[in-house]
Amino acid sequence: LLVHLAAAIIMMSFSAYYHLFNCESHDRATYLRCFDMVGICIMICGSSTPPFYYGFMCNENRFWGRLYLA
Repeated sequence: LLVHLAAAIIMMSFSAYYHLFNCESHDRATYLRCFDMVGICIMICGSSTPPFYYGFMCNENRFWGRLYLA
C-alpha cells in the first residue's frame, strides 16, 4: 500500500510540474514530456507491486514473491 501511494504521489507531482511549465519553450517541453513519462512508468511499477506482494503472502510462496518483486 505504501509503495502504491508513494508512486501515485510521484506521478501526480511529475504530471503537475509538466503541465505547469510546459509552455515555456520547445526544449523544455520535450524534457518535461520525458519527466512526465518517467512518472507514469513509476506509477505502473508501483501499481504492479501490491498484487505480487499480497498474492505471494504465504510462507511457501514468499521466495517467489520476492523474486518477482526484485
